[in-house]
Amino acid sequence: MAFVMRKGFFDKALRAAKKYNPTPIKYTQNRFLNLHEYRAKELLARHGVRVQRGILASTPKQAKENAVKLRGQGARDLIVKSQILAGGRGKGHFNTGFKGGVKVCQSPEEVEQMAAKMLGNHLITNQTGPEGQLVSCVLIHEGVDFKKEYYLAILMERAFDGPVIMGSPMGGMDIEEVAEKHPDKIKTLPIDVKEGLSKATAKEMAQFIGFQGKAVEDAVHQFLGCMICLSKMIVYKSKLIP
Repeated sequence: MAFVMRKGFFDKALRAAKKYNPTPIKYTQNRFLNLHEYRAKELLARHGVRVQRGILASTPKQAKENAVKLRGQGARDLIVKSQILAGGRGKGHFNTGFKGGVKVCQSPEEVEQMAAKMLGNHLITNQTGPEGQLVSCVLIHEGVDFKKEYYLAILMERAFDGPVIMGSPMGGMDIEEVAEKHPDKIKTLPIDVKEGLSKATAKEMAQFIGFQGKAVEDAVHQFLGCMICLSKMIVYKSKLIP
């Protein structure tokens, strides 16, 4: 008798629950730490990672003044880089029709001209959406001579249930394209959450990317500096583009 009463009670509760159709819960991802390039470089430099000398500017006049300072410090080429929270800036375009959010300049005067075309306008890239992002400041930094570009990233990867270090000898292009056309040119190595990035793992990645001789040891030092910086700042994704 008690069982029948209890069963009847649950049947009523079930019927009542079916009549009630609550709005499904929606989960959204929130990012509480977004870093512009100039901020990221400041943090990396504090942890022994080499970055180009650069000075932030919010006006064309200030951009020119910064370029003059860098020239005084020995910089030859001068780079003007739009500061937005998106990649693909060099291949992007502005709402004004001006193309390129990254420009190599030969003089402080040219820096001023390029900054004037970027500041206050929206830069549209393959990562911003059609509305683009407003450029409120530009980074003026020295150019560096290089013979080859590499790709390195430290990020959280679900397939490994934790952080990984990812690298490729094919830098200077979209890593998504490399993954699609040259999957053998990408290596992903897990990072122990408790121990952090080991020298052995960093060395394995450096050699895979293409560093040789003494450059391997230097690369390991740079990779470890990146990892220490990320660990302290609790950043979940970072890219280092030498």
